[in-house]
Amino acid sequence: LCAPRESWGIGYATEATGRLLAFGFNELCLHKISATCDPENRASVAVLAKNGMHREGVLGDHIYARGQWRDRLLPSVIG
Repeated sequence: LCAPRESWGIGYATEATGRLLAFGFNELCLHKISATCDPENRASVAVLAKNGMHREGVLGDHIYARGQWRDRLLPSVIG
């Protein structure tokens, strides 16, 4: 799934992520929320960082994509 290029860089993903985090902490009373993303996807890394998520580590060879095993970043935030 990929958003159309004309919607890139406007802040939709950052806003949506912030709203999901707020819902998780405020409505579901979660203590911690984690995510994963491709370390090479700078936009995804930036969206998570803008929402206060900090890198906890790297999941090595975590997902098979595009014909190879790929690492995933593991950012998280405590509410």
